[in-house]
Amino acid sequence: MTKKSFKEMVSSLEEENYGFNYFNVETIGDYFPEDADWNYKDIIHPKLIHSGFSALQAFASNDIACGINLQKIPFLGFSIPLLIINYEYSKFNQTYFTSFGPYIILVNTIIEKHDTDKTRVRTLYAIGSKGIFKILHKTIGKVLLKNYKKLMSEDIPMRNRKGELRKFSHKFYSPSITYPFNFSEKINRSNIYLDKNVNNEISINKSEISSCKHGDIIGQKLGILSFFISEDNINKKIWPTTCPHEGARLTLKCIKGDKILCPWHNRIAKPLMVINKENNKIEIISSMDYLVSYEKNSIKIKYKNDPESYNQK
Repeated sequence: MTKKSFKEMVSSLEEENYGFNYFNVETIGDYFPEDADWNYKDIIHPKLIHSGFSALQAFASNDIACGINLQKIPFLGFSIPLLIINYEYSKFNQTYFTSFGPYIILVNTIIEKHDTDKTRVRTLYAIGSKGIFKILHKTIGKVLLKNYKKLMSEDIPMRNRKGELRKFSHKFYSPSITYPFNFSEKINRSNIYLDKNVNNEISINKSEISSCKHGDIIGQKLGILSFFISEDNINKKIWPTTCPHEGARLTLKCIKGDKILCPWHNRIAKPLMVINKENNKIEIISSMDYLVSYEKNSIKIKYKNDPESYNQK
């Protein structure tokens, strides 16, 4: 399949007598290029993370996604539908475009490593039209940059979360060198895995659990072997603090009834264990991510740690 670069797209439109104004912005963050690449291609999270924005996905393949964004316009208080085509031109280089009325907007995002554990993301906007309509290019640019700032305020914490987990010996699985758009739809996978030299099992003393209160953390302080306690008048429940899918932080606020919902993708999980406070009876809840067992004085929780196994399902 032939793909045109951002520059080639602009040049083709200039041949059709479109004139362009350019606006650029960049961010530098504590995460890997892969984390930004994932964030841009994750077609599920926008409807859960981004306020004033609704995405209706129509099609997604490995390297192309298209849909309709209902974008709220600042100051005006209403949304307009924008058909968005987004494709990967090359590794960590994406182009996407839309149009409304007489205007065409092309965007080029380039992701690159910056220092040892930081990433720079450069985004270039090209706003094009003909004739008198060019008078609004700068105004449209200001709206786009304002929107970019808002989106990044919601997206960068997701990338930083992955960067934080990477520093704690966590890695993230992708079936290819760059993250496929359609892979983000498979939310029941566990794409986190630990380094081979890191133990994927933890033992927690029962007395520690007994002394824990509502919201307390047990196990490791961070990551896939970190857990938190919820408590009511009858039971204590043990939940993971990290969604095994892509690493979202899970807290008491994520609990909905007898299950927990990932704030990034609405992945559903149940507690790993329920302990009756009156008779200390332990109920282990089946999990596709963890193996839980208990002995006289301790509870063992083993993370499955095998993203490749989900390829067979």
